[in-house]
Amino acid sequence: MIPDFQTFMRPLLNSVRDGAVHDFNDVFAEVCKHFVLSSEEVSQRLASAWLN
Repeated sequence: MIPDFQTFMRPLLNSVRDGAVHDFNDVFAEVCKHFVLSSEEVSQRLASAWLN
């Protein structure tokens, strides 16, 4: 199940809490691993994500 924004934030913040510079792909992979997301879930995007 894809987490909502609020649920997603804690693992995201935990992955960067050391204050170092982190590569987006590394953080993304760590958060996906935390939530045990399938490859199909990982490939899903919100329509608004394509506007940026």
